[in-house]
Amino acid sequence: MVVAHELGHILGSQHTHACVWNGNNTALDACPGFTEGNCAASVTAPTAGGTVMSYCHMNKVGINYAQGFGQQPGNLIRSRIAAASCLQACTTTPPPSPPPSGGGSGATCGNVTFTLTLDLFGSETTWEILNPAGVAVDKGGPYVDKTSGQIVQKKLCLPYGCYKLRILDKIGDGICCTYGNGAFKLQDANNIVIAQGGQFTKESLTNFCVQAPGGNNPPPPSGATCTNIDFIKTPPISFGGSQDGGTATVTEAGKALTIKNNAWKAVPISYNITANTYIEFEFRSTLQGEIHGFGFDDDDNISAPYTFQLWGNQTWGITNYRNYEGNSAWKKYTIKVGQFYTGATTRLFFAADMDAAPYTSESQFRNVRIYENTPCPTFQQPETQGAGFGANVLENKPAVVIYPNPTNTNTKAQVNLSAWPAGQHDLEVFDLYGKLIRTQRLNVATYGEHSFDLDTAGLPAGTYLYKVGDEKLKLSGRVVVISGQL
Repeated sequence: MVVAHELGHILGSQHTHACVWNGNNTALDACPGFTEGNCAASVTAPTAGGTVMSYCHMNKVGINYAQGFGQQPGNLIRSRIAAASCLQACTTTPPPSPPPSGGGSGATCGNVTFTLTLDLFGSETTWEILNPAGVAVDKGGPYVDKTSGQIVQKKLCLPYGCYKLRILDKIGDGICCTYGNGAFKLQDANNIVIAQGGQFTKESLTNFCVQAPGGNNPPPPSGATCTNIDFIKTPPISFGGSQDGGTATVTEAGKALTIKNNAWKAVPISYNITANTYIEFEFRSTLQGEIHGFGFDDDDNISAPYTFQLWGNQTWGITNYRNYEGNSAWKKYTIKVGQFYTGATTRLFFAADMDAAPYTSESQFRNVRIYENTPCPTFQQPETQGAGFGANVLENKPAVVIYPNPTNTNTKAQVNLSAWPAGQHDLEVFDLYGKLIRTQRLNVATYGEHSFDLDTAGLPAGTYLYKVGDEKLKLSGRVVVISGQL
């Protein structure tokens, strides 16, 4: 049953409770108690049982296998197959053998493996690989919702040359880490990772090349993979067990982190450190402790061989960059992590260690970026910058983030606007049926980054959609409200 259901999605059919049927964008049934879209959930359950593409197993009517896919989903699938350009009549002649993968004579393409780990909302995720002409040579998605952790893998043999891997998220919250630990990875024939990630907003674009063994290959394109650490989308967690006794504060719209008073904190990030992995950030401290630094790790234990020390009155860890002047000023660091260790990691950690009373220490980090070989694009300052989160922005594109998300009914969440134009903008909150729940006016005095309170008091626990903007600009997203304390 599950296999048939998923094959139905692959062949183009949506759920029967989706608002896409009957020629008027309504649902065929509402067996799970809700619909997918903005149509009413008042459709009665089919008395003869649901079809393969239904959720009627959640209803007392159940699934009737004799009905197959049903009339409308079945017609849609048959229509998609009939119109497909990639299908042809079967013959008795066997297909030609695939080209060799090793680079012996006659090989014209190189093997790559694309692996995608889905988050909770697979229907938001699509991907494509573009050739130099901008034509998609392969693509996939959207996928099924509520399959967080499911792995999609595809093996390809791409003609030698350079390409772009494009990952899209329809809502704009990436695939990690708010609704699951989604990720993508592209490996060559030797299982060397040539692209990976998961933390982005609407789009992740990675340049890569498939090289012919021993041949002349085109130079790699400019603009390498760049992972920007957003401390709102990936909130810091405790690290080091009993070693962590401090606090963490996120500022500058998620670009900056301050940890204090014997703190060890980490952000979850799956990153395979290669010999060409760099990290770039700014650091400062106004209160010296024993160890101020950072590092990558694959478990929850602090480890000197993985810790880069930047300052402190105790010598510990990798000390090649222990050169902060202690003048409370920001200092930029660019460190080739791959010169010191390589391998798969699951945490990027930060330290403001001070084990002795009165346990006072402080470390501030901002504009943290990780890249391979080619530096990330330079941070640019817009012509007019508002106050609130600092002057540095990576892209002068409007963005909205609600933090914390999920939030709870006892506190006020923050609506953080980045690169936002001046004017009066409305924040609208809807339920999943599209009903407007509440509206809030946001008065933005100047262009830049601003923060407003979102009062969640009185909202029942659940998932809500929101829109922020005016007639010219409107961005949307999702916020989850839970009861009680987080």
